[in-house]
This record gives sequence, structure tokens and C-alpha cells, in this order.
Amino acid sequence: MSRRSIWARKDVRLVFGAVGTLLLLSICFDNPNRLATFLGLLVGGLAFASQNAVLSVQ
Repeated sequence: MSRRSIWARKDVRLVFGAVGTLLLLSICFDNPNRLATFLGLLVGGLAFASQNAVLSVQ
């Protein structure tokens, strides 16, 4: 199995996982504004939490 096919499989899994997660979240949050707010806060929290890891890479 080549590296290219391994990365392609990982990319496909990531895309399907993201789409599946968004579909599940859209069921839980019937109002799109709530979902957008939740995702914005989640991404902001992840960015803040990974700040040291990102800054340590040089």
C-alpha cells in the first residue's frame, strides 16, 4: 500500500467524520444560529487551548 493511498483513506475518513458530526449536531440544534454559536465557541476554545502547542513549533 502506497503512502498516497494511506493519506487518501485518512482524508476520506476525516471528511466523512466531519460531515457525520455536523449532521448529528444539526439534529440536536434545530436552530442554525445555535449551531453556529456552538461551533464558534468550540473552535475558539480549541484555538485557545492549543495556543502553546502552536507557538512552540518553530
